[in-house]
Amino acid sequence: MYLWQPLLRRRINKAVAAVMQCKTDVKTPPESEATAGLSCSEEAASCPGQTFSISLYMADSGRRLLDTTMTFTLEQSCVRPDAFHLQLFLKKDDSVGYRALVQTEDNQLTFLHQPGKILWLREESLADAVTMEMVDLPLTGAQAELEGEFGKKADGLLGMVLKRLSSQLILLHSWSAHLWKMFCDARKPRSQIRSEVNIDTLARDEFNLQKMMVMVTSSGKIFGIESGSGSILWKFYLPGVRPGASFKLLVQRTTAHFPYPPQCTLLVKDKETEMTSLYVFNPIFGKLSQMAPPPLQRPILQSLLLPVMDHDYAKVLLLLDDQHKVIPFPATKYVLQQLQELSSTIFFFLVDGDRGKLTGLRLHKDLSTEEMWELVLPPELQRITTVKGKRSNEHVHSQGRVMGDRSVLYKYLNPNLLAMVTESADTHPDRCFIGIYLIDGVTGRIIHSSVQRKARGPR
Repeated sequence: MYLWQPLLRRRINKAVAAVMQCKTDVKTPPESEATAGLSCSEEAASCPGQTFSISLYMADSGRRLLDTTMTFTLEQSCVRPDAFHLQLFLKKDDSVGYRALVQTEDNQLTFLHQPGKILWLREESLADAVTMEMVDLPLTGAQAELEGEFGKKADGLLGMVLKRLSSQLILLHSWSAHLWKMFCDARKPRSQIRSEVNIDTLARDEFNLQKMMVMVTSSGKIFGIESGSGSILWKFYLPGVRPGASFKLLVQRTTAHFPYPPQCTLLVKDKETEMTSLYVFNPIFGKLSQMAPPPLQRPILQSLLLPVMDHDYAKVLLLLDDQHKVIPFPATKYVLQQLQELSSTIFFFLVDGDRGKLTGLRLHKDLSTEEMWELVLPPELQRITTVKGKRSNEHVHSQGRVMGDRSVLYKYLNPNLLAMVTESADTHPDRCFIGIYLIDGVTGRIIHSSVQRKARGPR
């Protein structure tokens, strides 16, 4: 990577060329647990040590300037620099000094000073976050001991009494340590009190208000941010994510099922090939899971997270491919048995925006699907902008109202309701409109429709 930069000061006029190259004589660091299993691209794999050097040369003679080599190491694996910019200056002894701003393909900016000291680092990919989920923080040791106190009834009366005494002693010890910390902090100035947050000390607060924000950006970088302080606790980069890819983040298992670790699944769909990649990771520690996701040989059209759980308390994820076959994850014997029992109550919907068609499918016991209904809108008049259903973690409330004769009138929300937004094909300000349709996802019946005239979507 090359860069030309003029250097001006008073009567001095020099043209300097900067060259960035990989240092191959550096020992390759061991693969981290967070990115174990990820395959790097050919460009990133050509520099396995992730160590680069910047050198300056005179543009007119090609002579290398002495004492201008800067060496730095990227903290993320499978990442290569995209561009760099220099800030040149002349020192008091008329030697050339410079600072470098390096931009990597995961949209990270690093400002360096000779001989490679990092002045600051910014994660600019957070400015283009595409999806985010909030995950509860894990239990503390005392909370986990208290949860395990009522877990097994087969321990007998004496065992349960001993568990109760041991858990109370642990709670007493944690309470006394908390009081001692409060006493020590009260004697210090407020400026000296530091409440640093890291993964080792990460635990749930008393009211479970602080969360782990799992955020995915358009460049394919995933962040774990603690909501109380805004600190980035972990991050890793997914290589091979092309521009325009679509992302869907799902929480399959939360921290409520101790001692099983929480589990998130990320679906990445390529815009050109329409193939989908599946990544399973721990949202608290930011490490890829050892559970192997199912191989996806066909393009995935729709995904559905069911409230059905396996023996490890992981919710079942259903993937519908282009042949209308369903792939469950995890695909254990217990999960397949549950899917056979609940197959008549599981429905999918597919959207074809070019044809203006919305299709409803029902699951069969052999994991095939059957088309139940179809809704077609003339694409020459209006086009489908988006179709959304309820969130997978959303609870539908059925309210009961007591009438004057003491009978109960139930008012409920349809959990299978789909909201479809359309936009007119005519862009004239007087003839354009936006349509909103509420559709039953099981029967395909239009429950409500509304039209807002002289309106258009965002441009």
